Amino acid sequence: MRFAAAQVDLVQAVQTVQRAVTTKSTLPVLAGILLTAQDEQLALVATDHEISIRCSAPARVEMPGSIVLPARYVSDILRKIPSGEVSCEVDEGTARALLLWQRSQFVIYGFAAREFPQLPAPDGARKLEISGRALRDLIRRTNFAVSRDDIRPVLTGALLEISPQRVAVFATDGYRIAYAHADGDFGGQDSMSVILPGRALGELQRLLPDGDERIEALIGGNQVYFRAGGVEFTTRVIDGTYPNCRAVIPRDYRATLQAGTEDFLAACDRASQIAREGVQMVMLKLEEGHIRISSETPEIGSAQEEVQAQTTGEPLEVAFSARYLMEALRTTDSDQFMLEISGPGSPARLRPVGKEDAYHIVLPIRLD
Repeated sequence: MRFAAAQVDLVQAVQTVQRAVTTKSTLPVLAGILLTAQDEQLALVATDHEISIRCSAPARVEMPGSIVLPARYVSDILRKIPSGEVSCEVDEGTARALLLWQRSQFVIYGFAAREFPQLPAPDGARKLEISGRALRDLIRRTNFAVSRDDIRPVLTGALLEISPQRVAVFATDGYRIAYAHADGDFGGQDSMSVILPGRALGELQRLLPDGDERIEALIGGNQVYFRAGGVEFTTRVIDGTYPNCRAVIPRDYRATLQAGTEDFLAACDRASQIAREGVQMVMLKLEEGHIRISSETPEIGSAQEEVQAQTTGEPLEVAFSARYLMEALRTTDSDQFMLEISGPGSPARLRPVGKEDAYHIVLPIRLD
């Protein structure tokens, strides 16, 4: 195997697939990147058995072939090589790669390509087409709410619901729910839903183009395959039954407040500095024309903020996790938001004003 390619192209390709490399597997080959030189391009693949990423870089291929090289060393070396052309000569029998640039050379030992796991071929029973911007936005507004605890594996993923005219995402950790949807023509005639790992969605969000370029997804079996801008991304599907998030949405509200998103977010952030330990609880007290945000930690001190707000209903006092409120507000794409409160012990709904494509359900903290 022998090829040459531009250093900048190699660095970009390696950094793209490196997100799927694992160092925790008992299989050392999974800490590497599969390189295949053929047809004037170099294909790179990495996988950790949950996600896989494939991309390519233009190359001058003198002798086709394949090898698996350790991602850490290849990445570090290529980033420190001056810009220009890099040549690579591989002895596939010994899995030895010789990198040449200018007057320097580096030898790296890897693995035979046959040791790298074979990736499943895309087998899509359902095809989805959506813009990169829309898919990125759906992930951004929901993925923060997935659970980080493996006790309930199904909650470590988000529910992707697909219909011909709507794509919706639910994410929950059991204490809050994030929801967002996008309307459009997404192809296909059937509706379906799958649970995708939160980590996979986070990596996919980084790879997606921030534009109107159409993304293709093939959903079938226990895999979902995405193709975007020359990058192919595959993730496994989480088996299980996702909670019925719609059933948790309150039907009646005892009080509502409408306030500026940035002002309220900044006030919560400041008040939470006093409550850095544990849950970071803040107390919201609804009063006519404004809302009081307070926190207290006996051994540290107390804080009180006042934000202008339009309030209706009862003058309630409710405690929330400051982190949950702030994470929801950071994804609220509106200058104003509305918080609809059912009571001190019942779910509340937070949503942008003037938009109907997203909301968050947050459980208050019980004080009794």
